Amino acid sequence: MNNFSYRRTRGILENPTFRSLVKEKPIPVSALIYPLFLIEGKSKVEERYLMPGIYQQSLDFLLREIEECMQLGLRAFLLLNESGESTNNQDFFTHSVAQIKKEFPDTFLLSKVALNKGLKDKVNLAPSDCLTLEKEMLDYLAGTAVDFAKAGLDMVLPSNGLYNSIGKIRQALDMAGYSEVGIVAASGNFFSVFTQFSKDQDNQSSLNNLGENVFSRLDISNIREALRKAHSDTEQGADLLMVEPAVSNLDVISKFRTTFNLPVVAFQTHGEYAMIKASVEINCFDELDIMKEMLTSISRAGADVIITFFAKQFALGNFR
Repeated sequence: MNNFSYRRTRGILENPTFRSLVKEKPIPVSALIYPLFLIEGKSKVEERYLMPGIYQQSLDFLLREIEECMQLGLRAFLLLNESGESTNNQDFFTHSVAQIKKEFPDTFLLSKVALNKGLKDKVNLAPSDCLTLEKEMLDYLAGTAVDFAKAGLDMVLPSNGLYNSIGKIRQALDMAGYSEVGIVAASGNFFSVFTQFSKDQDNQSSLNNLGENVFSRLDISNIREALRKAHSDTEQGADLLMVEPAVSNLDVISKFRTTFNLPVVAFQTHGEYAMIKASVEINCFDELDIMKEMLTSISRAGADVIITFFAKQFALGNFR
């Protein structure tokens, strides 16, 4: 008898029913978070530049959008505040969160917590003064997180990359009686072409930073720095670790998954969405096929949760 290992490559594997039976777990709609852009006003809807099918909407339209998504099985939403940075706007945003929760109590809402314009200007003008400004920045982030929690937000995402922000916010939320409110740590938040992908019609930067600056993001080469940041964030009480962008950091997603005992969330960003849409527009790929393959690769790398602008489209495809 020959002494060798025998591996079948055909036979039963050619049976389509068997292949379906042994297919590894597909992505559930429940693992997706759909980003929604909120603007002030009434009956307003504007398509995002280079993002066909994605709109920034006033609250009345956004409520309709959420209702449609709920019917498709989507429950989790990342609310992105696009109306400015004034105190009045923050009041508008917290009011909007409360209204969404009132009409759809089963939603899971999260939002980025960022610095106001005054603090961002100080950091951008004098980045070397970040340590001097650290207490002021941390106090602002913690206070904003508590305000969002009071309005009904389920989870906050500090977006400024400060090493002590997770602990400061966790402490503030606990002291205010909001221990159930979670924190996403942007531990793997990289400076990438996918977050710097365009300029809009008014020549204003269309960065996917939403209150951040270049100094808050990691160099795309620095996986060890991301691991150090994730370790620090875990020790400070983070509930999830986020990697952004997703497609160029699959190795980071995988490393986070195997290194830390926390769920990993991947953000498939504006630039990734725009790239796929542009390739479909020139008939390079079938949109449904490339969308599913991209999301599957992110999930396979180890992401437990995916924030993606394709969430509604994916859910609609599954629903049908």
